[in-house]
Amino acid sequence: MRTEYAAEMEGITKRFPGVLALNNVDLRVKKGKIHALVGENGAGKSTLIKILGGIYQKDEGKIKINGTNTVVQDPSDARRKGISFIHQELNLIPYFNAVQNIFVGRENDVGKGKFLNYKAMRKRAEEILDSLGLSININVPVKHLTTAQQQMVAMARALSENTSITVMDEPTAMLSNREINQLFRLIRRLKRNGVTIIYISHRLEEILDLSDTVTVLKDGKVVLSAPIRELTLSQIIESMVGRSVEEQFPERPPIKPGEELLSVEGLFDENLLKNISLKVHSGEVLGITGNVGSGKSELVETLFGYRRLREGVIKIEGKEVAIRSPRDAIVYDLALVPEDRRGKAIIIEETVAGNIVLPFIQNLASFGFIKQGLVKTKAQELVERFRIITPSLAQKVMYLSGGNQQKVALAKWFGMNAKVFILDEPTHGIDVGAKQEIYNFINKIVTGNSQKLT
Repeated sequence: MRTEYAAEMEGITKRFPGVLALNNVDLRVKKGKIHALVGENGAGKSTLIKILGGIYQKDEGKIKINGTNTVVQDPSDARRKGISFIHQELNLIPYFNAVQNIFVGRENDVGKGKFLNYKAMRKRAEEILDSLGLSININVPVKHLTTAQQQMVAMARALSENTSITVMDEPTAMLSNREINQLFRLIRRLKRNGVTIIYISHRLEEILDLSDTVTVLKDGKVVLSAPIRELTLSQIIESMVGRSVEEQFPERPPIKPGEELLSVEGLFDENLLKNISLKVHSGEVLGITGNVGSGKSELVETLFGYRRLREGVIKIEGKEVAIRSPRDAIVYDLALVPEDRRGKAIIIEETVAGNIVLPFIQNLASFGFIKQGLVKTKAQELVERFRIITPSLAQKVMYLSGGNQQKVALAKWFGMNAKVFILDEPTHGIDVGAKQEIYNFINKIVTGNSQKLT
């Protein structure tokens, strides 16, 4: 059957215990187009694409691929049907090189015979990368590549599966502006080659620049779907959050910086950081910027004790301190939300409540026993303040959307009386309404004479 649509999802409904995640959702994606899917954290975007990818099964509705009714049984079945995914967490094996990552689990698809044909795999990988206009070192473990290069490896892996539909989930979240421009050139090349792209992002300026059509989800329902040329940024935002967001960056309160809270002198780490010095004061917001791989994250992780300090002096309120571990940092009233959310910011298999109270759990205990009533009260307070969408405090964080996981990573530090807040990409994976809330929280920290380092 000839059709203009590469994928059609009609009347999709999905329920989880205590949650109606999707309610009669329609999504129609035209062939060879870039179709944006946006919405607040927990709106249902991830659930919808996981149904398309065979990770979840729908409760109601139907799916058509190229006009034919189909059931996507599992991720392998999705790949056979020409659907590939580039997830926000790239899921590369860090000690494998690009060739091994591109063909992992599909080694027998390349070459002939019963034995692994690495030469054929390498040749095919080079062909794919050349077709995308990419030049990267395919011989080194991908852990040595930049984040942008790792993104390209993930894209090459998806396209090596003879895909006709590619779903990209927050592909620019960890990239610099230069790397984003490189990715956009690649995406447009894929479009010219006839690949259909479903593009998910909280960066709405990207949506306006890149996509042909946008569909907005809110509370598991489609509230807007239209060609991008017919919409403004304000219309998209208002349909997402249900209200007008007049200013994404709230006005900074007029605060005069106070006493010095943190100073760093001559800091060196094992390989990247060289002679870093800085000073920050109460009531001050200090911004740190640079390209991916420039050392921003390594600096804040060293300050918090995740990484070894080879040389240099760290002072808290004028007193030299030795921070050898995150435990030491917490003792000195430092708080860190790291860039690596799943690896370092949250315990993915722990509950929402367990994650939120973890940094100050000792304050909720008496005579060695944790007061569960206090745990519930404090966790509920922070869930409400950060508008974390979860069916209960007992829900495991692994089942929350990426944006709500990020909110949990933020919320847990607001329950302790830290003097210095170190936030590394704090709005990563956060929708536009939640971003404004986080900026407001930063202003509240500053007016409370807590230092905020971003």
